[in-house]
Amino acid sequence: MKRALRISGLGVLWGAFVFAGGAGCGTSDSGPQTYVLDRDSNQVAVGALAAIGPFSVPSGAIIDYTIIDRPVGIGADSMTSSIDPGGYAMRSGSSLSGSTGPLPAGYYYLDVSCENLIDDCYFDDEVRATY
Repeated sequence: MKRALRISGLGVLWGAFVFAGGAGCGTSDSGPQTYVLDRDSNQVAVGALAAIGPFSVPSGAIIDYTIIDRPVGIGADSMTSSIDPGGYAMRSGSSLSGSTGPLPAGYYYLDVSCENLIDDCYFDDEVRATY
């Protein structure tokens, strides 16, 4: 003899509620989040400085950046970069990356100077903040 299992609509709702509670649904503190502040392709003239930003961050935020060299012309580009004001995470070279420690709340820029002798600097950047 076969038995049919009958579940009322209220029973289904109660079961869904219990399952959702057991699966960890609800509010939780997931900790710091990372936000992309800028992602772009850039050209900086020989001897010039590009100030990318400003980026507004809260107290305790950490800014990190990546610069990928896209040379056009003779060899790799020569650049110096930092997070300003303050000269945080200063780096020199062609493809660069840097990270600050926790910063005071404020407005910051990614400064990139082109130190080539002949050709402009071409690069892609990504600037992120974690807070």
